[in-house]
Amino acid sequence: MSVACGSGFTYVVTEKGAAWSTGHSNNGQLGLGYCADVVQLQKFKSSSNDPVVMVAAGREHGVLVTKSGRVWSWGFGGFGQLGHGDTTTLPSPSLIGMFLSQGTPVLRAVMVACGRTHTLVLMSNNEIHEPCT
Repeated sequence: MSVACGSGFTYVVTEKGAAWSTGHSNNGQLGLGYCADVVQLQKFKSSSNDPVVMVAAGREHGVLVTKSGRVWSWGFGGFGQLGHGDTTTLPSPSLIGMFLSQGTPVLRAVMVACGRTHTLVLMSNNEIHEPCT
């Protein structure tokens, strides 16, 4: 189970690996596919059936790690903190490709942490990566 709080929003990951969010979402930081505030927990929109093991929150973005070690991000990307090679804002979780080779994790991510405008990912070999533009 994991809980993380950003600027006016909260993420919750259940023991079964489902991710939920609630709160303020002017930049899609709830990961629900739209930019609107929510007052009750809503399940993330994701194309993955891979259980979530942890979630982290920045000021207006979120990042999660799945059981297989994949890393997904969403929300405000204005500083490249989503790790997709640009500064696009994404309202739905999107798989970060820099940790994959042909869709399979090169190294398993084991932990994520977010600051106001950055993200750090700890890999299974104890390397720390900062996905950015």
